[in-house]
Amino acid sequence: MAKAKAMTLFEKVICSHSRKKRVESGEAVAVRADRVICYDTFLAALTDAFPQKHQPPADDPDRIVVCCDQFSAAARGTEQLIRRLRELAGIWRLKHFYDLGRGGIPAVIVPDAGLVRPGDLAAGPDGQILTLGAMGLVSLQLETSALIELISTGWTEINVPPTLRIVLQGELQRWVGGSDLAFHLRSKIPRETMKGCVLELVGEVVAGLNLHDRFALVAGLDRLDVHAVVVEPDEKTRVFCRARCATKFPLLHSDKEASFLDVIEIDCRRIEPQVWIEEPEEQAEKEPEEELREKPEDSTLRGRSLNLNLARRRLVQQVVVGGCSHGRVEDIRALAHFLRDYMIHPDVRLTLIPGSQQILLHAMEEGLIQIIIRAGGHIGIPSCRYDHDTRVAAMNNGEMCLATSLIPVIDEIRSDTPTERKGEADNGTITFCNPSIAAVAAIMGELHTPLDLARNVRRMATGTNW
Repeated sequence: MAKAKAMTLFEKVICSHSRKKRVESGEAVAVRADRVICYDTFLAALTDAFPQKHQPPADDPDRIVVCCDQFSAAARGTEQLIRRLRELAGIWRLKHFYDLGRGGIPAVIVPDAGLVRPGDLAAGPDGQILTLGAMGLVSLQLETSALIELISTGWTEINVPPTLRIVLQGELQRWVGGSDLAFHLRSKIPRETMKGCVLELVGEVVAGLNLHDRFALVAGLDRLDVHAVVVEPDEKTRVFCRARCATKFPLLHSDKEASFLDVIEIDCRRIEPQVWIEEPEEQAEKEPEEELREKPEDSTLRGRSLNLNLARRRLVQQVVVGGCSHGRVEDIRALAHFLRDYMIHPDVRLTLIPGSQQILLHAMEEGLIQIIIRAGGHIGIPSCRYDHDTRVAAMNNGEMCLATSLIPVIDEIRSDTPTERKGEADNGTITFCNPSIAAVAAIMGELHTPLDLARNVRRMATGTNW
């Protein structure tokens, strides 16, 4: 009997959701998704695209997940869209419809509700859906036509891309988390190398990360034109999923003989806490050349990764923790850990955006929200749009905004600023970091390490000036 051809983790998942016994890179395959995940305004705007919009989809409507995370409060100009969406949810009898008061960010709600498991295939309209790959499943960002086909018939065709395997070795330093690893990878590996590939993340560093940091790692690799990011599942993945889902699931791994586009090994022992800085090119040119890390050759983000030590003392006016693909209870715990004993700097506005209503309730039960409010923080609604608008406001005012959410394409943010204030908005800066660094910056009013905060306390106690 002929030996079965070795496959990568991505190819195994695609194969299990197709009618084929094996698949390989470059092949066109018809696949059936376990979940089709949409946010509110996207699906509401497409209601006229369905030929049988007054009847349930021909396929199982239980596979469709809709989360109200954009204009869920019926903002001006969107009332009709939201009303049509609610009517559609009733006609289709959508079981997984998370309306206002129950909604939040899809990348947070879906795994917490146990709607996806390792080995699953999920699809959605934007890069946020890629974050689910941290659970050892395949999540794809598809075109609108493909999503309509999935909702209507349950099947769509995709081309199987090659897999780039990234092996993270070593031991992480203190305060280094998933976001820092993502920023380092963005600067270390040229964007052209990753473009059009599936990124498979393995190694002892990945195995040592908890699920929260794995989500942050995958989320930090958004906007790189990759088809998917998959983290090799393990016992930590099993424990996370079994606590939320009673059904059995496989822990798939790539075969040893599987064919990869390339295998890149990275030593993570020297990685320090990172910040990803986006700023106008004319400002970037003023920075000393020796302070720059390696930059992607083709980056429409006009950003760069810096060691936090090289970015220290930069003034911060706005801090946003949570938001798109983030806002998990671990983020809130990290923020409350520092704010328990300190007040937010008077020149800083801190906004916490929980990932969902359940996470907000959980944080309240732990007493975390009370700590943040007493320190001077503001609690936003679980919404990607709220996060986006908060960052745009900082750009409009020419301020430094520190955020822990997804790295956006900065031209999209600038396009949302009023025309008459474009020049002022161009002075603004968005910097991305992990929640601990964001908390310290909110307290000190500048970018600093947690160790700097401890040193400052000691100097204040001894009467020594900063």
